[in-house]
Amino acid sequence: DDYLKGLRMKTEQLGQKRGPVPTVRLVGDAHDIVIDGKLDDEYWQKCPVAATGKFRELQTGGTPVFGTSFKAGWQGSNLYFAIRCDEHPGEKPNITSTRDGDQALWHGDAIEIELATETHSYYQIAISPAGHIVDLDRGAGKSFGWHSRAEVATHIADDHWTVEIRFPVTADENDPLNQVIGRH
Repeated sequence: DDYLKGLRMKTEQLGQKRGPVPTVRLVGDAHDIVIDGKLDDEYWQKCPVAATGKFRELQTGGTPVFGTSFKAGWQGSNLYFAIRCDEHPGEKPNITSTRDGDQALWHGDAIEIELATETHSYYQIAISPAGHIVDLDRGAGKSFGWHSRAEVATHIADDHWTVEIRFPVTADENDPLNQVIGRH
């Protein structure tokens, strides 16, 4: 009965209408971004307002308990994100993953990015405060492994943690197991 109770709760959760999804308009070119997790690059400091936003709580669509903001940029064939997740001062984030691909990541603090392109339903990428990544191809009918080839770095401070990520993007559909397939 406890098992079924959990499934009923999940069914109810999945049946909820999805909240508003942040949209970003990439204007200008990102430049000189070093993936170190610190978000101190000049581009992030002067990022156009249209390329910034706040994340929503995944399951309810509501505002997260702690503020979570992001910035995005595009340079060449790379898509960049800078994400800041606030915490109580002195509290460290809950890290449940021990390596890349560890499904335990979803039981602790994590950010999740879902990328949809004109040729692909969506990719799902989750990142823990420790920099562990789970990347999944959610394309219709696909059940094989996919690797985003993302470069990720995180930084944990006293009252927040940050993620800096670079996704290589290609229009070439000949290697569907690697990279995000899409175009600028």
